[in-house]
Amino acid sequence: MRIRFNVGLEPELYDSHSYAIKRLRCWQQQEKDRNDETDIVQQRRIQFHRDLYLSGLFLHELAPQLPSMLTQTLLQDKVNSQTLACQVRAAGLSLETSEDNGLSEQQWQKLSAMLNAASLPVKQTEAVDLTEIEQQLAQLQQLMLQGQEQLSSVLTHTTVSHSAATSENGQHQADFSTQLDQLKQGQDKLMTQMKNLSSQLAQVSVTALANNNSANDDTLSLETQLERARRVKSKGLW
Repeated sequence: MRIRFNVGLEPELYDSHSYAIKRLRCWQQQEKDRNDETDIVQQRRIQFHRDLYLSGLFLHELAPQLPSMLTQTLLQDKVNSQTLACQVRAAGLSLETSEDNGLSEQQWQKLSAMLNAASLPVKQTEAVDLTEIEQQLAQLQQLMLQGQEQLSSVLTHTTVSHSAATSENGQHQADFSTQLDQLKQGQDKLMTQMKNLSSQLAQVSVTALANNNSANDDTLSLETQLERARRVKSKGLW
């Protein structure tokens, strides 16, 4: 459907018409400065006038006298939301308050900022906790390796001492048993700490993966940590 009509403006009689001509000329100059192709310019011009026509029809549907009331206030110092609200109320229409419409734009922005601020520390904390647990696991593994070296040293020292002085074998055997018991207690304690940290690492890893699906190639998996512990254990520390 095509609607064609001519609109006459009388700037010498109406200030609102003069202001309208001024604004339309500004719009035409802006379109010219864009240097678009003729077809594109024509389509945009049609869309521009169509929107003006349909928006006026919308106002007419709200109240038949409203478009005429607004055209009379089409002045540079009158084109604002306050003028629109006054004319709408003068036409017998009521405007809903911002409270009735829910949160205002400023309130939405504030709420979004609060939610973002609340969510960021959680992810950062999870990443820090994961790193700390891995560091503790690495330290425990180092301690277990040191314990293995100490045990080997004790065994070697006891064997040499036993060959050198058979008469003192009982005393050396007692000393060796004491040292072995101490090492075993220390290794048991380290193993308990290892299991606790492994459990924490598993829980933190699950939470981190739920918040971020991308895997971290630089982070050793839990299975790798446990496999190292099993290899150390298989050497006879426990």
